[in-house]
Amino acid sequence: MIAFDKYKTGFSDKYAREVSMEQIVKHADVLSLHVPLTRETNGMVDDEYLFHFRKPIFFLNLARGKVVKTQAVLNAIKQGKILGAGLDVLEVEKFPALAEQAWFDELCATGKVLLSPHVGGWTFESYRKISEVMAQKLGEISLAK
Repeated sequence: MIAFDKYKTGFSDKYAREVSMEQIVKHADVLSLHVPLTRETNGMVDDEYLFHFRKPIFFLNLARGKVVKTQAVLNAIKQGKILGAGLDVLEVEKFPALAEQAWFDELCATGKVLLSPHVGGWTFESYRKISEVMAQKLGEISLAK
């Protein structure tokens, strides 16, 4: 697996090899996004961004919805640049606003997009860990008094 991080370096290990963005767009088979929503990343994945990929890719947005322009993903699917997409976030997620988007009907009809809820943190293990941390913090507060 290859990976790119604009701000972090030296993270290569046996699971991921650090590469440049130029190498990502040249060699990636799957592009999986895991970035926060900032001024810099808002709308980052647009038609121009996807244009640079040299071969067809599978695209996953597991970050924040507003990082990706949905119409750009649909355009890339039509052009054969994206073979399929998995989205657990969208740039607009609430009804009725979602159904009012120009791209909504196409997104539903394409057959090349899987949608899933953004609930990776909603597991038994995550709730247990949250509860353990909360109990520890409450214990620290009561000991401090």
